[in-house]
Amino acid sequence: MLTTEDQLLQCLSLFLDSSVSSGLGSVNLALRLALSLVMLISGTGKLGDADGTRQAMVDFGVPAPRVALYARLLPIVEISLAGLVLLDFTERLATLGMAALFTRFAVGLSHLVGQKKAPPCHCFGVMHSAPVSKSTLIRALVLTGLSLFNLCLPSFPLTSSWLHSFMICAVFIAALGASLRLAKYRSRQRAMQRSEGLVIGQRLPVVWLQDGTWLESRLRRCSRSLVVVTSSNCRPCEAMKDSLRIWQSSLQEVLPIVWLHAD
Repeated sequence: MLTTEDQLLQCLSLFLDSSVSSGLGSVNLALRLALSLVMLISGTGKLGDADGTRQAMVDFGVPAPRVALYARLLPIVEISLAGLVLLDFTERLATLGMAALFTRFAVGLSHLVGQKKAPPCHCFGVMHSAPVSKSTLIRALVLTGLSLFNLCLPSFPLTSSWLHSFMICAVFIAALGASLRLAKYRSRQRAMQRSEGLVIGQRLPVVWLQDGTWLESRLRRCSRSLVVVTSSNCRPCEAMKDSLRIWQSSLQEVLPIVWLHAD
């Protein structure tokens, strides 16, 4: 038979176990909300910055033929993960997906930091973008660690009933709408500002040439090339067309010239 002391110890043990479990569940809830917010802002921000998202794909080493597809899919995936991590039955899968995205992002950042390149990361699209740095890499590693840590925690019953599920979905849709409106507003603000050019060491944007090849593939064939960009509403550009044609033919063996003309 259990003595009074044994019964007290057993009750104390059960109380501590339930308290620890409840505390870890609260941590799980906080992490789910924080990760969902990060993904929501990141996804909607990229939707408002399509050009920046494509350029970020290029800078992170995505092959030219896949840039357009990945740039369209990434914001949708991030917004989907932001919603799925709030549902109990999809939380683990969504957290795992976030960890995979953050890990891939951290690997790309480590390559850029190691090469001492600092292109704009476009991490949050029109919401926020800063040059790649060690702090950007640390942030990605922290988010990766938090996602992996969340996988080890007991799940908080956030959508344990249909009513709770409906309320969470309603709140998420409202937050998504507000974030999309903010992204649209920020996009309009950026459109009124002067666009910035490429920084030193940044890769050229993805361009599909008239001969059916990618600019990236054309440049890779030569150790060095000269890329000339002209515009139809630029008088000096129009005046140098004939000279460019002559240079292209005469310097082809010494310095290949790739001529890009924008209407």
